[in-house]
Amino acid sequence: MLRKSIIAGAAAILVGIGSLAATTTPASAGSYGGGYVGGNGWYFGWGQWPRYKPYHPPRRPVYKPARRKVCVPKYKTVRAWKPRYGWVSYRVYAGRVCKWRPVYKKW
Repeated sequence: MLRKSIIAGAAAILVGIGSLAATTTPASAGSYGGGYVGGNGWYFGWGQWPRYKPYHPPRRPVYKPARRKVCVPKYKTVRAWKPRYGWVSYRVYAGRVCKWRPVYKKW
């Protein structure tokens, strides 16, 4: 099993070296400082100015209705011991809860 893996690895290395040796254009096909590198039908360009302008589609404005803050009181139920009545439930003020709600037209 190890022998087959070594043979396959050596074959892959030979194929890679053969493909590099078979190229007709040397690696320095163009100027390196800014311009292009090309050979065998491929091309890669760079430099100060890009050869293409990236296209970003315009964002559509998202309609958001006007909002207002609506606050409502919050109550909670507590139990207390009264000597004459036993356990008594009371509803007491516990603050307020505020939420943002959209403002709708009143017809």
